[in-house]
Amino acid sequence: MPRFPVKTFAALLAPLGLAACQPGNPERAAEAGYEVRGTLTHAPAGAWLYLRDTRGAQVRYPDSVRLDSTGRFTLRGRVPEPAVLGLTTDKKQDLLLVPLENGVPLDLSADLARPTATERLRGSAAAALLQRFLGLRARYEAAAAALQQQPAGAPEAGPEPWNRIWRDFTRHTLALARPRPDSYVAAYLTAYLKANPELHAAIDSLTTRLAEAQPGSRYVRELLRHRAVWLATTVGQVAPDLRLPGPDGRPVALSSLRGQYVLLDFWASWCGPCREQHPALRRLYGRYHSKGWEIYGVSLDESAAKWTRAVAADQLPWPQVSDPRGWQSPAALNYAVVTIPHSVLLDPRGRILALDLRGAALEKKLAELLP
Repeated sequence: MPRFPVKTFAALLAPLGLAACQPGNPERAAEAGYEVRGTLTHAPAGAWLYLRDTRGAQVRYPDSVRLDSTGRFTLRGRVPEPAVLGLTTDKKQDLLLVPLENGVPLDLSADLARPTATERLRGSAAAALLQRFLGLRARYEAAAAALQQQPAGAPEAGPEPWNRIWRDFTRHTLALARPRPDSYVAAYLTAYLKANPELHAAIDSLTTRLAEAQPGSRYVRELLRHRAVWLATTVGQVAPDLRLPGPDGRPVALSSLRGQYVLLDFWASWCGPCREQHPALRRLYGRYHSKGWEIYGVSLDESAAKWTRAVAADQLPWPQVSDPRGWQSPAALNYAVVTIPHSVLLDPRGRILALDLRGAALEKKLAELLP
C-alpha cells in the first residue's frame, strides 16, 4: 500500500487552475524554437546531457549539451510539434522529463542523486501540469519501493499489491489529464495511461476529446492506434495468431493450441509480479491441464539467456515463446501490451473470453469452464 497521507492526493487532484500560455504568433514561436535552462546538482563535471525521444520503435537523440563545472546548461532547438521528451546522461534511461514547445522558454532544476523526487519545472502551463504528474509519480514510486522491500512471505507479497498501486496511480493521473484536452501534456499522460484495462472506457472517451482538440498530436495518433488494436483484442474477438520461437528455436503457433482453453500469458524474467504468480499458475496447470487447459507463455525479454534461465528456475512446463524485440515485438504490439503481467483467456475456438484474470479470479473461471 502507498506509504503517504491520503490528504496528499487531495492537493494533487484539486482543479488545476492553469492559465493558457500559448505564443501569440505561432510562426514567430516556431522560428524562436525551444529553450531549456537548467541546473543539475550531483552531476559529473563536464558530463553530456542528451535529449531523448523514446516514442515509437526507434530511440532518437535530437539534441545534446555539455554541463559546465557547476552543472548548468542551456538547450536550444526546434521541435516539429510540442512534445514531452526525456533527458539522460547515459543514453539508457530517462532521468528527467521536459515539455518542449517552440517559443516557450523553460527552467529546470534537479538533483541527479534523486532525479525523480527533485525535478522542478517552471515556465509554462505545460510545465505546471507535468510537474503535478512528476509529484504524483514520485509518491507512487516510493510506495512501490517500500513494497519491494517486503519479504516474500509478508502479507503484502504477491501481485495484487502491485496491481493496486498501478490502478491507483493511473486513476489519479487520469484525473490530472481529463480537465485539459487541449494540452499536449494531457495527451502525453493519456497515452502513458493506456496500460490499465480498467480505464479503457475513460481513456477511450478522453481520446475522442483529445482528437477533437488536437487532431495532429503525436500522442493522439498513438492513442488512436492503440484504440484500434484494443478493439481487435476485446472479449468476443478472435485472438490474433502468434508464431514465435520456443527455447529450442522452433516456432510455436498460438493457433496450434486450438481445441483447448488457452491462457496467453505475457511476462518477462525481470518482472517481479510476473514471476510471483508462477507458483499459483503451476498449481492450476497441474489441476486443469489434463481437462483441456493450456498456457502459452510469451516473454518480453530482450535476452534469450535470461529468459531461458527464468523458465528453468521457475519450472514452467507449458509452451514458452519469446521475441528479443521486447515491447516492440509483434506479440506485444498486436495485443496492445504496455504493462505486464498481462493475460488473455481464449476459448477452444480461439475467441477471447477474458482479460487479466489472475489468482482467485482465474481459478474461479477455470472451475466454471472445466468442472
